Amino acid sequence: MKRLAHKARALEVIKLPENASANDIFNSFTPSVIYLMMLGYVFGGWMMIKTASKSVDLKNKNEMDEEFLNAKISSSMIYFSSVLPKIESLSSIILQGDEDVLAMKKNWL
Repeated sequence: MKRLAHKARALEVIKLPENASANDIFNSFTPSVIYLMMLGYVFGGWMMIKTASKSVDLKNKNEMDEEFLNAKISSSMIYFSSVLPKIESLSSIILQGDEDVLAMKKNWL
């Protein structure tokens, strides 16, 4: 029962005031896709760090084909230099706001 009460309190936090407009409801959802994209890039970076780290360890121990491990390390470096910088541009989209999106009328969609 305590868990259920805690969840109900959490829902109260996200409840909109009764005089909220339709745009207030969508305001918090507008950047959701951008946040998900950023999260995917961050998790991809985390996996690439793990891959590069393990590849360096195996390379130092001479346990696997060095050419294969070099390819893994190189792929990780490409991800860091080419994909991770996309996070910065996505964050700037969020920071500039969503007024343009919310200015659209429903019948235009």
